[in-house]
Amino acid sequence: MIGITLRHIDPLLFLLLVILLPANVRAGQEVLSIRLLVSEAVPFAQQTATQLEAQLRRESPLIAIEESGPVTTNTRRLIVAVGGPALGQALRESSHTPILTVATPGALLDKLPRQDGVALHVIQMEMPAGRLFNLIRLVFPQHDTVGVLFGPSSRARATQMESAAAERGIRLVAERVDQEVAVGPATERLVQHAPVLLALPDSVVHNATTVPPLLLIAYRAGVPLLGYSESYLRAGAMVALYATAGQVAQQAFDVIKAYHQGHPLPGLQVPRYYSVGVNATVARSLGLSPPPAEVLENRLRQMRE
Repeated sequence: MIGITLRHIDPLLFLLLVILLPANVRAGQEVLSIRLLVSEAVPFAQQTATQLEAQLRRESPLIAIEESGPVTTNTRRLIVAVGGPALGQALRESSHTPILTVATPGALLDKLPRQDGVALHVIQMEMPAGRLFNLIRLVFPQHDTVGVLFGPSSRARATQMESAAAERGIRLVAERVDQEVAVGPATERLVQHAPVLLALPDSVVHNATTVPPLLLIAYRAGVPLLGYSESYLRAGAMVALYATAGQVAQQAFDVIKAYHQGHPLPGLQVPRYYSVGVNATVARSLGLSPPPAEVLENRLRQMRE
């Protein structure tokens, strides 16, 4: 770096430099240096990271993405891990730098080893139980029984789900499965007792192998399903509640910007931005007429979770 003293600078040039610098940089506000780690093999993580990076770069120079190592002058550091594999890398690398993880399934969070002293801050992917059952109440006000399949990773939410359902006058009928081959028979039993099915993220219960026959069983029984992703909606769920990559990126950006402004990072934050989708074709086939997605979304935001 070339050192320049004020007495060797032309006064007009110095005035121009001061004017061109952002006011908060002139005041000596520290830079937040971001190490952005991305799970390249996970499309949703890639999409989220691309949109988040674009927003962060618009905040330059006060928020800087590390290109070839951390900036060392007047900076704080934050590792942002997008997706499960990226979080694993962040946990291996970090000792004292806080980590913000986004787009990481809750089941994977529980499995990753933690290091002592590592501050992990999470933007949760899963929707809160109260929000799910609020949507069920809006779409299916005539039904007070809901069926759900709990697999190895989702069964940890069983008590929470039962409590949230009971608060809204809903009885939860559950089947527990440990292997993919048990999904079909368990779904057959559920549709005999539950007029609505709720899908929770669980790689054993809901994957490319199990979802098509599960949806077919539900469809033949005339039972609509509430899914948790846009892809599930396209596959045949009648309704879905999910966060898009853009919405996840926006929430992460809000948290990062607030942290730069002096606010603490959240320990755990549920999805703040989300979308409701309605598969009108499936609804018509089942003889149902749910409210439009935008109406459901607006009503859902007004309800206590």
